[in-house]
Amino acid sequence: HDRPGCTLVDLNRTGTPLLEIVTEPDIESAAEAYTFCIELQRLIRHLGVSEASMQKGHMRFEPNVNLLITTEDGESRTPIAEIKNLNSFRSVRRSIEFEQQRQLAAWRADDGYRLGRAPNENRGWDDDRGATEFQRAKEGADDYRYFPDPDLAPVEVDERLTAEVREALPELPIARRMRLVDAVGLSLEDAAVITDERAAADLFDAIIAADAPGKLAGKQFVNVWLPLAAERGVGVVDLKVDAGRMARLARITEDGLISRTAATSIAARMTDSADDPESLAKSLGLLQVRDADATARWIDEAFAANPKAVADAVGNPKKAKASAGFLRGQVMKLSGGKADPTLAGKLIEERLDGLREE
Repeated sequence: HDRPGCTLVDLNRTGTPLLEIVTEPDIESAAEAYTFCIELQRLIRHLGVSEASMQKGHMRFEPNVNLLITTEDGESRTPIAEIKNLNSFRSVRRSIEFEQQRQLAAWRADDGYRLGRAPNENRGWDDDRGATEFQRAKEGADDYRYFPDPDLAPVEVDERLTAEVREALPELPIARRMRLVDAVGLSLEDAAVITDERAAADLFDAIIAADAPGKLAGKQFVNVWLPLAAERGVGVVDLKVDAGRMARLARITEDGLISRTAATSIAARMTDSADDPESLAKSLGLLQVRDADATARWIDEAFAANPKAVADAVGNPKKAKASAGFLRGQVMKLSGGKADPTLAGKLIEERLDGLREE
């Protein structure tokens, strides 16, 4: 209402609710802030509050940074700098790291650069320069001109409502991640990727419930299914492959019916076909041969074609392991990928042991 006879209306974010989360000042490093922001995004997605996409502008971070400096003369605190509208986790970490160094240098150069004596600031982040830059002095509470809105009724949260909300909460991402590590046997890295999106995590739980081998299913989910979804610009749940078929692919891979490389090709075909993975493996000629006689014939050919590798595997301790691996690769090549690599490796070692004894 700054102009006489005229009311100005700010249409910023019209129709879109803004949720602002303010933490206690208990984050002590750029790395900790970085981790916190990632976990907060996962939490918001699991709760269904928002997609929380940084690229789409759903989520921004504004760290307030100052230093506690301890010297022989006591403690000093630098003024607070609020870094505005950061749109990536990388920017959060880099801007805080820069601001730490900038404030330390300012404190060393000017004894008056202390909280309460020098003004707090709002600063922007220049990603190209890797530096923050002054925007304006930071407002105090009075500058915001707070007043109650008569159209907004007070929200009173009682114990009953709190209990209902708590009961309705899904398994939260950190707890889910640790369950996948402890109960399923996934690596912490794979569990973190899987729990990044609630829908993906729900799908993976359904795969495990369908009797998939846990560790291998996790590797396939991270290295096959998620990349396939990203390549097609959809979520992994939109690939039109249900949990049961994904579990079956992991199972036949674990059982040695197909190689892990073949599983990737079969997964791609599963998105366009309703056939089970065994049928697709058969039609693509990707079923592994676990016949010892057939594998022995491929080993004969590989040994005959690569006498130098055989000699190194038998008589050169420094090259023995690499040469044996090379020979197994040649067997896989000669078989067109059909040989069972475990069986091939076992038979190759037996053949090499026999040659060493001779």
